[in-house]
This record gives sequence, structure tokens and C-alpha cells, in this order.
Amino acid sequence: ENMGEVIEKNFRVLSSFDRYIKELNSTYLDWGPTHTEKFWKEYVLFFEKNDFELLRRLVALLHSTDERTRAVTCFDIGEFARYHHFGKQVLEKMGAKVRVMELMQSESEQVKEQALVCIQKIMIHNWDQLSVQKK
Repeated sequence: ENMGEVIEKNFRVLSSFDRYIKELNSTYLDWGPTHTEKFWKEYVLFFEKNDFELLRRLVALLHSTDERTRAVTCFDIGEFARYHHFGKQVLEKMGAKVRVMELMQSESEQVKEQALVCIQKIMIHNWDQLSVQKK
């Protein structure tokens, strides 16, 4: 790689993750490029910093009054569980699993659906193997 490619790659890394942090700071999450499988594959380990501070803030959004924020948060937590080696255990310690299970009873179909998928990702040990077997 030449220097320009390295700088461009690092800029993209910072800008995507910075966008996520900015959105997390706003306490309102909306569907977009930072709420994708690709994002979580690339950045899951960034959520370990400062004793999982960003993850704790994300888990706190499960109590948001905003329906879309709760749905997107469920998606993100499911992706964290899926891609972090100890994600399921970390989320369990934070009480995220219990809260997501509560959200499966939500009045909102969007929240209910995302909570159900999130719980499946937390409970199933090898999500990728399951999706391969379905095909």
C-alpha cells in the first residue's frame, strides 16, 4: 500500500466510527451505514475501550423513549453479540439480555422484531453456521 491508500483507509475508519459515536452521543439512533453487519465486523473491538464504555451507553439506549432508537439498539447489540468473542457474556453482565427480552413484549412491531432477532443472536452460539445451514 502506498501512503495515500493508508491515509485514506484510516480516514474512513475514523469517519465511520466517529459518526457512530456522534449518533450515540445524540441518544437517538436511526438506520444507516453504521448499523450494518459490515460496520460491526470492522469495529466490534473498538467497543472494548474504557471498560466497554460505548457498549454501556448503547445498552442504556434500550430504555429510550424513542421507538426507532430501541429497535436500532437491539440490532446493534445483536451484532455485538455475534461478532465479539465474549460479547454474549459481556452483555449478560450488563443486563442487556434481560432488557431485550422485555422488549420482545413491546407494543411496537419494529422493536419487537429487532428484539427477537437480537435474542436469537445472543442465544445461538454460531449464528453464521445456522445461516449457512438454512440455504
